[in-house]
Amino acid sequence: HTGSRQYRESMIRSLTPLQDQIRYNWHGVDIVDSSYSAKIVVEDAIDTAVHIVAETIFDQNKVHLTEKIFKPIVMRQPFVVFAGAGALAYLRRYGFQTFDSVWDESYDHEPDHQIRASKILKLISSLNNQSEEQFKNTIDQCHSIVRHNVDHFFSNQFEEILLKELHQNVTHSIDLQQQRQIEDPGGGLFSALDSVYKRNTQLEVNTAHSVSTNL
Repeated sequence: HTGSRQYRESMIRSLTPLQDQIRYNWHGVDIVDSSYSAKIVVEDAIDTAVHIVAETIFDQNKVHLTEKIFKPIVMRQPFVVFAGAGALAYLRRYGFQTFDSVWDESYDHEPDHQIRASKILKLISSLNNQSEEQFKNTIDQCHSIVRHNVDHFFSNQFEEILLKELHQNVTHSIDLQQQRQIEDPGGGLFSALDSVYKRNTQLEVNTAHSVSTNL
């Protein structure tokens, strides 16, 4: 991975000791294309209990949720999220529930990326180290949250939230564009020329006709 996704390589290396318990393409035998992050794999939903979400952005001071966070919701699974600080709080503002009543989600409040990663890995390890009875009890406590999330995802209420947000964002973009037109009525070309002249750069004037018209 490149850019903002490099953290995933470190995450995978840290999770390697748990590869017997974590479903992942550890040996590269499966073909995983770019659309996989949005695919619902029935086998994964049946054979795994907790979904580890590796969001697009982790080591930046930015909350950026994508389709990845909604996979476990649709798959009816509890989840742990590698994302920017505040991602879970942001998700709750959309009406979803997270699992702070079941396990430690303090990692979501941690601004330091390395400490946040360490907390998430510690949580995953602690879940893995539970006895079979303890783990079953943990998952049982997640059931009502999982049901709420999948019901909310397919609800009219969530759709209305998204449509309202879309309307607000489009309106805001139009307002910004209109304000820019007032402040800079000449548009991009005039802005570029103004920038050139402010730098005292001399422009050569080409008086030759570049286009001829045949009548």
